[in-house]
Amino acid sequence: MKRFFYSFLPFLFFACSGSTNNSMTANEYNDSIVSEQNKIIENIIKMSTDFANFEIADGHRMKIVEQCDLSINVLNAMLDYEGNTELRDGALALFKFYKEIAEKDFKRMLEIISIDEATEEDFAELARIEQDIAKRELPLDKAFQKAQKDFSEKYDMKLEKNEYQDLIDGK
Repeated sequence: MKRFFYSFLPFLFFACSGSTNNSMTANEYNDSIVSEQNKIIENIIKMSTDFANFEIADGHRMKIVEQCDLSINVLNAMLDYEGNTELRDGALALFKFYKEIAEKDFKRMLEIISIDEATEEDFAELARIEQDIAKRELPLDKAFQKAQKDFSEKYDMKLEKNEYQDLIDGK
């Protein structure tokens, strides 16, 4: 079973409650959520690779927003899994957060980085934005991590490292 990312760096950066999703195994249910998250992360990685080029990076930033919308729609359409909505709802909260930071925070970060003669104040703002993202993301990550751990234990699944985790961790 694929494992969801926990706390990614800002630079790398089926809807019936109470219904049961009988068409998927627990692994498939988890992996479908992780697959949507990976689509978002792929765009964050592309943006981070091109951060020095405002136009290209901003295009990737807009693709992050678009993918977040698509992935949020997919998760909103997902049924619960045997009454469990915590896993899906935790991912939804993260996807909405990713969209928010792409729309606002990443945009401002790109603007700052594209300033030809950035000042110390500009770099201080950049650092504040990064710290704010990390602070806001932490409780969402913890809630999702707990939901995924609980889900995996309930359905006797082994969590595996996500293919993008080393990139996110800067390894």
